Amino acid sequence: MGPGPPPLPAECFGPYDPREHILRAQEIDALRLSVTSREFFEPERLGSLDLINELALSFLERTFLRSRTVPAAAETLFPHRGESQHLDNFSYRHFTQPHADPIPNFDSASVCSRIQSFLASRDPSVVFGGEYIAGISGVMAYLLAEVVCAASNHASDVFRDYILPCDVRCVVISDQQLRDRLQFSKSFWEGRHRELPLAETRSESYVTEEEHFPTMANIDYEE
Repeated sequence: MGPGPPPLPAECFGPYDPREHILRAQEIDALRLSVTSREFFEPERLGSLDLINELALSFLERTFLRSRTVPAAAETLFPHRGESQHLDNFSYRHFTQPHADPIPNFDSASVCSRIQSFLASRDPSVVFGGEYIAGISGVMAYLLAEVVCAASNHASDVFRDYILPCDVRCVVISDQQLRDRLQFSKSFWEGRHRELPLAETRSESYVTEEEHFPTMANIDYEE
């Protein structure tokens, strides 16, 4: 049985202005090194970084604007936290204990600041507490490290020494737990719309050339 159909367009978020991106290249590299992952293929590196940020931002917008405090969010966001091998179990720990397992060279303070700014831009009436933002950062870093690790393994399975954007897409599609959390990104399914090219709006940590963003249009979905 193949993957199910994508979510409805109205359920998806993005694409985002790259100036809103939460993770700079150095933070994504820190996540990659924390799971001993392969490197991104340099000619497609910008596409991989953009895709990971699109997954992160759509996850933040869909998930964390619904709850305002750590206890309230922890109860509702991780219903399978009692299952030892479920992503909810690990996510719950990272959310409620965000400082327990720091990632080397991951600038958590800067990431938290960008998360705060992004959420405030979506709902200016709400002020999120510091521990709530730190918990969000912890969950996001954990999930994206899982994605990068799985993408590296997928590249290895097809005898490649580097990660492509298609590896990221394939592992999110094929892992139901990752898909349940990260599939609500328009760019994930459609690619980046060309009216917002990265080369014109990149953050300073990104390389300058535009990249081609493959879409998921060639995947067959089963109901």
